[in-house]
Amino acid sequence: TINKYGHRIIKNHKMNLTKCIVFYGGSITFGQSLNDDETLPYYVSKLYNDEVQVFNYAFNGYGPHQFLSKIENSHTSEIKGCKDISLIYFYINDHIGRVVGKRSWGDKSPRYVNDGDNIIQKSFFSSYPFKLIMKFRKNIRNSKIISIFYNIEKTNKKDQILLVKILKKIEEEFNNLYSNNSFYYIVWDKQKLDLQIINNFFKVKKTLYINNLDIPKIYHSNNIPGDNHPKKEFNELLSKEIKKFLSISREF
Repeated sequence: TINKYGHRIIKNHKMNLTKCIVFYGGSITFGQSLNDDETLPYYVSKLYNDEVQVFNYAFNGYGPHQFLSKIENSHTSEIKGCKDISLIYFYINDHIGRVVGKRSWGDKSPRYVNDGDNIIQKSFFSSYPFKLIMKFRKNIRNSKIISIFYNIEKTNKKDQILLVKILKKIEEEFNNLYSNNSFYYIVWDKQKLDLQIINNFFKVKKTLYINNLDIPKIYHSNNIPGDNHPKKEFNELLSKEIKKFLSISREF
């Protein structure tokens, strides 16, 4: 169920609380193939009951760039009553390709580019002239033969740098809007050696690594053909780990 702000509802949502948790990320956080009372933000909200208000800013196919665009374009009115905010980003390696337009479903998402040491939103991936690049990549995807020789999905260090800059920009912009914030990160994928730039960022942050948690592998996948997102049991177990993690990291 989607609310008037365009975000998935938290069932039995407690309103008008000043202490808040804001989730952002992609389909795992959104709750692909799950009911409203089976998502990760829902289970976290259930654990905190009347203490904390929880928001789900994630959506299928999203990366962190959509959340940054929401902040920069003043689409955070839903949380205007929050005075103490914990932001939790659920990272998967595929987000690297999403922030640079290397995924087929991301043509209408905001396009961020380097501007010296900073980054700026430069329209969308569907806007000219970048639209031509997206069309070129689509033609390669549609050709089984050409795809053998050109891997247009592959990411590089430059792409990693952009994702890290987006995450840093989110912290910077959010701190400008709200004075009392804490940022937390959940990492789904194993730490690969060729993702050193990403790994170095999370090492100095408050990060929860899925592979370090005692969550049975049977819950990591729903075994639905063409879907394969986590089961509701995964979210219920992870919500308990998140609460422990927040309590250790701060008074929460």
